[in-house]
Formats: sequence, C-alpha cells, structure tokens
Amino acid sequence: MNFPMARIRHYDKDAKESMSWYVMDYIPGCSVAKLLEKTPTFLKAGGLPPVLVFHIFTEVIKAQKALRDLELYHGDLWAGGNVMLSPSKSGERLPVVKLIDADGISPWHERKATEHAKGVVVQCAIGTGNNKVPERWRRGPFTASDLGMADDFYLAMHVKGYVTLDSLSDTWSGRLERLKNSMWDDEAWEEVGERLSKVVVTEEGLRKSVHEGGLTLSERQEDKWTGFGME
Repeated sequence: MNFPMARIRHYDKDAKESMSWYVMDYIPGCSVAKLLEKTPTFLKAGGLPPVLVFHIFTEVIKAQKALRDLELYHGDLWAGGNVMLSPSKSGERLPVVKLIDADGISPWHERKATEHAKGVVVQCAIGTGNNKVPERWRRGPFTASDLGMADDFYLAMHVKGYVTLDSLSDTWSGRLERLKNSMWDDEAWEEVGERLSKVVVTEEGLRKSVHEGGLTLSERQEDKWTGFGME
C-alpha cells in the first residue's frame, strides 16, 4: 500500500552533526488551502470543482483508516493546509492526495477523525454557507439525479452529529467514485492541473540541488518549525 501520509525519517547525529534530524518527505504540488487561495476563479465559484472535492474526501477517508490501523488519526485537517495534492505520475486524471505534518497526529479518536474528514469538504466549499454544489459547478452534461446526489453529499458534510468513519465511508465512497466520472469537468480540471504543476521546487530540481551540494536556505522568524517524528 502507498501510505497516504508523508513519511517522517529520523537521521541520527554523526561526527559532523551536533543533533539528530527528523525530516518529512518532500511532497510536490500544493495544499487544498493554497489551491483555493491562489485560484481566484475557484474562490468566485464558491469552492473547488465537485469532482476534486469528491476525490479529496475519499482519499482522506482512506488516510484516516490507514492511520486507524496504527491506532492514530490526523486531527489538523480542517483548514486544508495539511492536505497536499500532487500531479499523478501514473497517468491518472486526479491528483495524489497525501496528509502532512506529524504534529497533527494523535491517538485514535473516532468522532474527531470523522469530523476532520468532513471538515476538509467544508473547507473545499469555502465555509459552512455552501451546503450544496455551488452554482458555477451545476452546469454540465450530468443528470439531475447525479446533481441531487452531489447536493446530498455536500449537505451531509455540513450536518453536525456523530457518525462513524466506516459509516461515512460505506455511505459515500462508492457513490462518489461513480460521480467522479459522471460529473467530470474538463475546463475546471485544466485549471487545477495548471495550478498543481506550478511548484516552487520540482523533484528533479531537488535531486539536482542535492547532487550539486544542496540548497541554500534562508530562514525567517515566522518560518521556524518544531515538531516530532515517527517511523
């Protein structure tokens, strides 16, 4: 299984180093939060295209289930900054979804794990006001039945109340996989793909920099990070 969270690696100190290091794998692309922030058309449209919202939700559910097997969950997903979207290398239309930031990992808690999976959808829809598919994304070659099911999904994600992760998955994962195909929007995806390809450092560039002696880093006070790692 391709684990759906960025790996944290531990490097012990050696004769040249004064301390040990915990390093998170580099994840290309951008976060859900950045995709919304940097794409004005999505902000005006009332959120990300539904097909992408469906995909993010189903992948986050898979990630929380994988963490549950370790008796853990990710509890810092609401804002979308810890949900990364990367261009697929295998030719898939939709991006690879990875969770980042080990500081968000906590011992398993059913209700909180489910709330954070639902919260990502609320963020994708830009807050609690859009409890149905936004008007911009209601135009397309899909059926009224598909649109009604999508509306039901948006509403369910905004409704507060206890539901188990498995119940949420059983209710929606299969339906959303079908809607990903029937509600596909080429125009919307062109903009998503363009945005995801605009990364600051590509994997190829990163490898080249390491081969040539590494990157030159400048640190600002607000960039300082502390955290913990896990194998």
